[in-house]
Amino acid sequence: MNPEILEVLYRYTQIALTDEFQKHVHKLSERLEKGIKRGYSKKKREEKIVSMIENIVNSIGSFSTTGHEPNSFLISTESIFIHGQKSIVEFDYYGNRTQREFGDIIFIVSVVYKNKKFFEKMTINQVKKANKNPSSWSFSSKENLEQLYLLSRFPPFKGVSGIIPKKKIWLPNYSKCLGTHGLLYPPGDFAVISSRLLERIIPSKRTIKLADLVNLHRVELYSPIGFNNCIDDWIELCIHLCLKGCLPTLCSSNCWGRLPVLSSSCIAYNILEFAEKYLLSLIGELIYGYSINYNKQAFEFLHSIMSTIKTLASKEDTWGKYSQLVDLFYKYKYAKNNGINPDPNIQFNDLPIDGGGIGIVYTTISLGREL
Repeated sequence: MNPEILEVLYRYTQIALTDEFQKHVHKLSERLEKGIKRGYSKKKREEKIVSMIENIVNSIGSFSTTGHEPNSFLISTESIFIHGQKSIVEFDYYGNRTQREFGDIIFIVSVVYKNKKFFEKMTINQVKKANKNPSSWSFSSKENLEQLYLLSRFPPFKGVSGIIPKKKIWLPNYSKCLGTHGLLYPPGDFAVISSRLLERIIPSKRTIKLADLVNLHRVELYSPIGFNNCIDDWIELCIHLCLKGCLPTLCSSNCWGRLPVLSSSCIAYNILEFAEKYLLSLIGELIYGYSINYNKQAFEFLHSIMSTIKTLASKEDTWGKYSQLVDLFYKYKYAKNNGINPDPNIQFNDLPIDGGGIGIVYTTISLGREL
């Protein structure tokens, strides 16, 4: 196994044990909670949920946390909500052409070492507000079923409006966590579940309760795409980190599920659990990996989105928030520079860009002294 991967993951597991890392987890959790609670306190109707999503994204804002020697690190989180017409895509649903919203919030996390990106993960999240029963969500409507189909299976689609490129796009979903649903419930909490896993529950019941998620006997953890054909490397990596005391003992099943970046968790029952798993790079699809396989189609798709946001920043960004997030995203180049470092000035989308109606939450986790 590449020694730099071992070093990056060793450092990552070490910082996860620090007080500073946990402070960032709790700060993100508190800000998410504040945004959701504000939305519920205003009693937003379902059709006005976009206002609630904007509250959630804007509540995260911009903040950073610094860790000190011997586990020096810098975690920076930025969020923006792109106003305007929703990002709608067109796709086939059981042979019928349909159009649905692409998603509400894109969560991205990059792991940086020696000022280079070594790993990157992303999940596209659809937010759904609880019914009058505070802990249940209905999926009986055609709209909800089509949206679930889109984020579970990612059939070929193309943008109709917003920031999604207006060309046919195919996105693999290797981790089963490229698409997720965020299930909000009062007074200010939410559960996050893989859309693929959620789709498995829906045929037997069209209304999901929080207890249905909690009672799942087996939350699936998927070995990463980079190790699909290299299980010996996977075992070597876990043994290496266990012997260094960074993971639970090998006799514990938690060893395999707590490995940052390369493990994949498909469910979080509350905000705090989501914040921790997001910052450990456990939730989402691996869209870049140094010297291992990753989802190249999703990588290219994300960069088309970021290029579009950069264009919007030059035209509509009165307060500089779009530019701030884009600058952070392009601050570090990818570690393996074999032509994969995209030019942010290349325009992937057709102009004019008619809004977006979507939130972006981006976090960089910079490891080591080179901060």
